[in-house]
Amino acid sequence: MSEDHGTRWLSRAIGVGGTGLEVQALRRLLTLAIATVDAEEGSLLVWDEEIGELRFVATVGNEASEAALMGQRVPLGKGITGLAAVTREVQVGAPTYRDIRQTERLAAGPEAVVAAPLVVADRLLGVITGVTFKAGQRFGRKEAMAYGEYAAVMAVLLEQARRLAEVAALESGIHRMTPGAATTEREIVERLARLVSNRGEVLGAVARLLEAIEALADLQRR
Repeated sequence: MSEDHGTRWLSRAIGVGGTGLEVQALRRLLTLAIATVDAEEGSLLVWDEEIGELRFVATVGNEASEAALMGQRVPLGKGITGLAAVTREVQVGAPTYRDIRQTERLAAGPEAVVAAPLVVADRLLGVITGVTFKAGQRFGRKEAMAYGEYAAVMAVLLEQARRLAEVAALESGIHRMTPGAATTEREIVERLARLVSNRGEVLGAVARLLEAIEALADLQRR
């Protein structure tokens, strides 16, 4: 599957319109994430509230895997990916793909997987995964922490992208956000996307900053 086709699928799945900057940033971040932990493939799954399951919306690293996995579902608690969604914590282990359509490469058995949940205000948005097929390779604490940082930044991008799409889809005045607020959110998302899409070294700082802002917002609401 071409990257353009995968991008269109991801854009449709999360309701992102416009220039697609957020979609490009999400795919770029996923590419950086798998490189950081020395994985060979990585996927983004979003939480589909209608079906109550995770759904594959993007895979980078292998076109055949993206074609096979795109749109398929993973129940909560199923495998390493489903466990990460349930626990809201990064999980590492040996993956299985018995219940979904798969390529010959996936059927042969990846050596290890790392899965990090995308969470905003304790609300599950999705999961990112990384897999390796290298014999004997395992993911440890270092890789788990790195993937968690990517997930934190991607969660913010995904949440803001969804909110902006929601604003754009509704008529002015019937949504709680004003047009000015929507413009501000668009500017924030675009700045964040530009900041992190090609600079993986800043992810840790960005993730910690977002955590601090979220904590401050929680205090103000109390």
